[in-house]
Amino acid sequence: MAQRPDRSSEIERHAAKLEKDPQSRVFAQLADAYRKEGLLDEAIRICREGLVAHPTYVSGRVVLGRALLEQGALEEAEGEFRRVLELAPDNLLALRLLGDTSAQQGRSGEARLHYERALRLNPLDRETQERLAALPTEATPAPAAEPPPVSPEPEPLASPTLAALYASQGHTDVAEKIYLQLGHGEPGAAPAVPEEVLAGAVPDPTFLERLLAFREAALRRRALNREAGREP
Repeated sequence: MAQRPDRSSEIERHAAKLEKDPQSRVFAQLADAYRKEGLLDEAIRICREGLVAHPTYVSGRVVLGRALLEQGALEEAEGEFRRVLELAPDNLLALRLLGDTSAQQGRSGEARLHYERALRLNPLDRETQERLAALPTEATPAPAAEPPPVSPEPEPLASPTLAALYASQGHTDVAEKIYLQLGHGEPGAAPAVPEEVLAGAVPDPTFLERLLAFREAALRRRALNREAGREP
């Protein structure tokens, strides 16, 4: 079993350089050494202090983002990686770590985009390949169910006699609807007028007008009932 490397000498060396020159960019190396030792609070503190003097130093922001990510401060880590990509859009490590941050927040689709972007820059990056393969497969959304066909509403007062009355007065569209409801004829076919109608056995126009008025009243009542929820 491989022993964990002792980074105490590395920390001492970088700390001595930073003490000698507080404006040095070595703060990023010192912070990363602390991060690798699990001393995340110290790593974050050193990075933030160093970034005051070097706000555009990419390596310092990457180390800060990694320490925040390992500490569980996912939103802060994400902000740092996004700042890195604003400064260096092709930074592979920031892309991969931004994918890790998105994945840990449950945004697997977004993580997939970051990993794929990183692989376009370096298709041989095995670590990113493994992370991409480990993402959950996105379920294909089920197609929306088609609404049930709407059956035509029955015509009030449907009867062969009423259909014949409508037909004799030129209301063939209403007559056809009644015949189809009663099971006679095919859609589009002119309704047949019974012999008694052709022979003149049709009530006078006043009677037909009353029937038409009654039909319109029945249709209005049906509409009101539907609005009031009394009819499905």
